[in-house]
Amino acid sequence: MAKIGISQDKFYFSTSKKEETIGLSRANYIFAIQEAEGRYFRENVSSQVIVQPPILDVNVIDYVPTSNKKIVVGFMASGHYPNVVAINNFIDSLSKLDHNVRLDISGTICGALEGRQYPNFVNIMGFVKALINSTILVM
Repeated sequence: MAKIGISQDKFYFSTSKKEETIGLSRANYIFAIQEAEGRYFRENVSSQVIVQPPILDVNVIDYVPTSNKKIVVGFMASGHYPNVVAINNFIDSLSKLDHNVRLDISGTICGALEGRQYPNFVNIMGFVKALINSTILVM
C-alpha cells in the first residue's frame, strides 16, 4: 500500500505477523487467490498453500439494461482505509465516463466518505441489512 501513497498510519492490522503465522500454521491448507499471497504464506507458514484464482465465466456480467434503466452496483464495505481508497478511485474513474450506473454504497465505509461531495450517480446509504436491488454486488 505504501507504493501507491497510503501512509502506514492508515494500515490496519488486527494481529502481529508472529501471531498470524502461529494461527495460520494450525491449518492443514491455506487457499490464496493471488500468486503473491501464495508466496507470502509459503514463506511464513508451515501449512500447505494452494493458489486458486477465481474462475469466472467470460460473460460473468452479461447484463444489458433495458431502455434507460440504470445498472445498479452495490458496494458494501467496512471503513478500512484501502476500501476507502478503492471506492474513491472507482468513483473518480467512473466520473470520467459516459455511463448509466448508479452506485449504492453501504456499510461502515460511509462514515469514512463524509466530507466529500460525490457525483449524483453515487448513493451513500449508511448501514443497511441488504442491497437487494443491486444488479452487481461487490463486498
